[in-house]
Amino acid sequence: MAHSAVAELHTRVDMVHMELLHHYMTHDYVYPLMNSGMRELIITTALQEPYVMHSTLALSAHHFSISQPERQSFYHDLAIQLQTRALTLFNTTDVSLLGDSAEKRIPLFIFSALVGFHALCDALMHRDNDYESAMARFMDYIRLHRGIHAVMDGCWEALKQTRLKFIFDELVPQWFRIESDGHDCDDIRERIASLKLEDEEYQGLKKAIDLVQWVLGAKPDPESRAYVLVSWTPMLARPYVAMLEAGRPEALAVLAYYFLALHHCRSVWMIGGAGQHLLTLMADHFRGGEWYSWVEVPYRELQRSLEAEATKEKDQPMADANTSAPHPGPDSHSEQAR
Repeated sequence: MAHSAVAELHTRVDMVHMELLHHYMTHDYVYPLMNSGMRELIITTALQEPYVMHSTLALSAHHFSISQPERQSFYHDLAIQLQTRALTLFNTTDVSLLGDSAEKRIPLFIFSALVGFHALCDALMHRDNDYESAMARFMDYIRLHRGIHAVMDGCWEALKQTRLKFIFDELVPQWFRIESDGHDCDDIRERIASLKLEDEEYQGLKKAIDLVQWVLGAKPDPESRAYVLVSWTPMLARPYVAMLEAGRPEALAVLAYYFLALHHCRSVWMIGGAGQHLLTLMADHFRGGEWYSWVEVPYRELQRSLEAEATKEKDQPMADANTSAPHPGPDSHSEQAR
C-alpha cells in the first residue's frame, strides 16, 4: 500500500494502532532494552505524551514489517508515517518551558532512546552498494541519535533522582559493566597504542573498543548483549566521534569491529545481515592500502563465521535424514538371521 494511502487510513487511532500497542506490550524482543520496569515506564509515558506513543507504535510497526514479510510494504510505510508524526509532535515541544524539572524531561529521555533505535533500524535496513554511500548513511544515523540524545545534556544527575532511578542504579550497572572479557579486539588495541594520539582521542577510541568487546566477549551468546550495539552511539566520547567525522582511518577501523559485533548479533530482528554487508564494504574499500591490515582481523573473523555457518547448513540435511531414518527394532538381527 502506498504511503499516502496509509496516511489517509491511519491518521486517527484505530484497530491497527491497537494491534501495534498490544504487540509492543506483549513481545519483549521488539525493543532490546526491555524488561518489565522499562516496559511499564515506556507505556506509562506514552499514555501521557503523544509523541512518545507515536514513536512506540512506529517501533512495533517496524518490527511487523520484518516479521510479516507478506505485509512488509504496509507496515514499513506505517512505521514511517507514525515516526514522522512523532517527530512533528516533538518539535512543537518547547524544551525551555520545562525549566529545571528533571521529572518533566523523562518523556524526552524515553523519546531519545526510541528515536535512536528507529534511526539505527533505518540505517541497517539499507544496502548501499558502495562504501561512501554506506558510511554517509551510517554517519547520518550517528548524528541523529546523538543529536536527539543531546537534549538531555546537563540533566543526567537530576534524572537519577526521578522515576528513572532504577535504570541508573540497577540496569546500567547490570547491562554495561563493560569488562574486557575476551581477546577479539587485541589487534586493534595494540595498533591504537602504537599511535601518537592526544590522550582524549586515545581514551575515546579505547571506550568505543571496550563497548564492542563487551558484546563479542559474550560468546557463544553475543545476542544477549545486543543492547550495547543499540546504545553504542550515544555512549561514544566526543573526540572519537570527531575522528569519525574527519574520516580518520584508525577510528573507522574501530567501526569495523562494531560491524563484526553486529554480524554476531544477526539473529536480532533489526540487525540481520547488516554487519556482514557493512564490514565487507569497508574491507573492500581499504583492500590494497596501508590501512587494510587494521580491518583484516575482523574481516577474517567474519569470513570464518560465514564458512562455519555454511558448513552447518550443508551438514544439517544429512543430520535430519539420519534422525528421520527408521532405526532397526530389537528383533531386526534375529529376523535377518532367519
